[in-house]
Amino acid sequence: MVDNYSSHIKKINSTNLHKFMSAYMNRKEIVDLGNLDILLVTGNKSPFAAGVEHIYSKCDKQKTSLLKVDNCVDVLR
Repeated sequence: MVDNYSSHIKKINSTNLHKFMSAYMNRKEIVDLGNLDILLVTGNKSPFAAGVEHIYSKCDKQKTSLLKVDNCVDVLR
């Protein structure tokens, strides 16, 4: 999983990756997630699909939706 993630990061524009990491590191803490609706999105061929499904299994089904795109590895491409 780490090797897969590392190879994926090497393909990302380094300027955009730096901006994303800076925004992530400076984000504010979300204290109460109970009031938020959550949409989890993954491709059914993604190596992370099982992890997303595991997260979904732990979530409140009244507040959480799972969108699984057929024949897709990376839903952002």
